[in-house]
Parts: sequence; structure tokens; C-alpha cells
Amino acid sequence: MGNVDVAIRHRYAFEIECALNATLGDIQKEAIRGNVWDLVLEYKTYAMDQHMVQALVETWNPNTKSFNLG
Repeated sequence: MGNVDVAIRHRYAFEIECALNATLGDIQKEAIRGNVWDLVLEYKTYAMDQHMVQALVETWNPNTKSFNLG
């Protein structure tokens, strides 16, 4: 199977998904466990270090599809 370019036409709101997870009860979470949406229950917000993100963006090598670190 070859590479497929996908145009994303909407913005995914990760923070909204995390907030929704916080409102789910145990019964609702159990209903989700074991199906394709199971991993969504593990989504959590985290603080992002602006300097680290900038360093990663600057070291990205599109030819090797990797970061040039160290």
C-alpha cells in the first residue's frame, strides 16, 4: 500500500476530548473499553515546552523523516 496524502478539513480539539473524558462515568468508560475508541480514554493534556518544540521543528529532516538530534 502506498503513501496517501490526506487533507484535513477540520481542526481536532484535543483539549475538548480530554475534558469530555473527565466527565465520563465508570459505566460509560466500561462501554468504551475493548473497542476502537479504547485508546481515547487515555488522552490527557500536557504542558508543551516551547523551546523543545522549536528545537525539534528546526532539526526535522524530511528526507529521512526523522529528527537530527545530538
